[in-house]
Amino acid sequence: RLVMSVVGGLRAAARAAWVNMRAASSASAMRTHSCGELRSADVEKPVALCGWLQQVRDFGDLVFATIRDTHGVTQLISSKATDPAACQALRDLPLESCIKISGVVQPRPASMVNTAMRTGEVEVHVQALEVLNTAQPVPFALAAPDGAPSASESVRLRHRYLDLRRPGLQRNMRMRADVSMTIRKFLAEKHGFVDVETPTLFKRSPGGAAEFLVPTRDKGHFYALAQSPQQLKQLLMVAGLDRYFQIARCYRDEAGRGDRQPEFTQVDLELSFTTQQEIQTIIEDLLKTIWREHLGLDIPTPFPRLAYREAMDRYGVDKPDTRFGMLLHDVGPVLAPSLDFVHKSLQGGGVARAIVVPKAEAIFTRACIADLQSFVRGMSGPEVSVLAIRADGTLKGSIAKRLAPADQQQLISSLQAAPGDVIVLAAGPADTLPGIMGRVRLQCADILEKNGVTVRTPGAFNFLWVEDFPLFERDETTGKLVSVHHPFTAPRVGDEGLLHTSPTQVLGQHYDVVLNGVELGGGSIRNHAHAQQMHILRDILQEDTAMFSQLLEGLQYGAPPHGGIALGFDRLMMILCGADSIRDVIAFPKSLAGRDLMSQCPSALPESDLQAYHIQLCP
Repeated sequence: RLVMSVVGGLRAAARAAWVNMRAASSASAMRTHSCGELRSADVEKPVALCGWLQQVRDFGDLVFATIRDTHGVTQLISSKATDPAACQALRDLPLESCIKISGVVQPRPASMVNTAMRTGEVEVHVQALEVLNTAQPVPFALAAPDGAPSASESVRLRHRYLDLRRPGLQRNMRMRADVSMTIRKFLAEKHGFVDVETPTLFKRSPGGAAEFLVPTRDKGHFYALAQSPQQLKQLLMVAGLDRYFQIARCYRDEAGRGDRQPEFTQVDLELSFTTQQEIQTIIEDLLKTIWREHLGLDIPTPFPRLAYREAMDRYGVDKPDTRFGMLLHDVGPVLAPSLDFVHKSLQGGGVARAIVVPKAEAIFTRACIADLQSFVRGMSGPEVSVLAIRADGTLKGSIAKRLAPADQQQLISSLQAAPGDVIVLAAGPADTLPGIMGRVRLQCADILEKNGVTVRTPGAFNFLWVEDFPLFERDETTGKLVSVHHPFTAPRVGDEGLLHTSPTQVLGQHYDVVLNGVELGGGSIRNHAHAQQMHILRDILQEDTAMFSQLLEGLQYGAPPHGGIALGFDRLMMILCGADSIRDVIAFPKSLAGRDLMSQCPSALPESDLQAYHIQLCP
């Protein structure tokens, strides 16, 4: 739901950028033009087009058809009087057959000009038709009038090679290629980065995301698919390469989500002799360049900065959507004297938080409130109370009678609320309630938008940096300290001493770039001193340092100060293309369950293959 809210207003901008893109001449040995290239200036020209038969309308002596390729669509007319064979072939051919036509460009009658097509001023009168390949009946329609899919995602993924013929996905693939080229030119030509490919087969790294293990013919020995080039790019800084980048393939054995795949692509950077400010400036300039060249929009820089603690206190999440308000408010001191559940929570070290939903009294019906409370219970959250402010300034709701008039007015005043507003509040543990109320905030925004109230401004791009994350946190199950991001992040300058006395109080030099509630990427300044990195891995995180031997050894040979960042390229493209899912911007994605439905893998292997890799399956 969050991802859809981010991209919902962007489709028009992405499509406009595609439509305005000049159709490159696509002459080849078999064709003179592409199917999206012909204009009124081409009238009377002989042409040859190649593509797929998209639509046929039979009017007896005349057959109208459309031919489509990756560049667009052109209307064809075949006359029974001039070429009966071609006319009959168009009638008989299954849709999506691959054809070549030769003919002459003619203007359409004024009443038949189609302004929705780039080639809508002209049509081609067919003089010859060659069937390059006849298609079987397709399992779903590819040319829906509104461009929307005509089949379920599972059916389309099963036949992805057909799904990719749809103009929307064609546009996404081309835009992805264009943005990739923009990134490469920006980093290499403007900032002197060197494009280096790092291995996909690497060593298993404990901590972080689960990795895919790759068996070898050497019994008991495995590779792991790299979940990121993190250690390798740091070693490139040890090697003196100075500025590295890569559009890197990465792998994580995790459950699928709408914005996550088991294999994904990230824009990976690392710099020597740098600072956090320099890296952030480069990324701001890169994103500004991408938005200007591909959406025709100028985004303001520098991006706002927000401390992690402030983000959690105000938004309940470390990747806040700042396009709307409805911030979290601390109402513990106001409500504790009157409400026992708030008093008990505060006594136990908990907190109370409230959100004001503006002008929502009529929307928050009993059914709506019940759905919201069910939503919170689904997160194992505390009971949520909902209060509406009447026109006379008094409160109504399940707990209103437990608040004296003076307490009601104090609550309303502290929240700067007004008649017609709705107050959503809860009390609970300090470590979990802000996050729960952060999700409640987003859910309330969804409720308003489902009822026709604009909350997230369509087409708005609110970038920001979230900084000053804690370096460590305690694992709820084991009680051990774990890295909030990864173990190679350096502590904030001045916090180094706390590594030996109070590691939970250490803040890290980590920074996330966030857009409309979506984390586009994250980076950090690294530990370049061997002793400090060893202390973090061995003494604080209690990791097996042998698993990091290559990096620890490299740091002993004069490693320079360095830092970097990685941007999620699939997620970035999802936003630029106005897509609902990253699967719509990846040529051959996995399903939500992590399966390739087209090739039906992962799949079983013959016993002989298992034996070659010393694998025995458990019953």
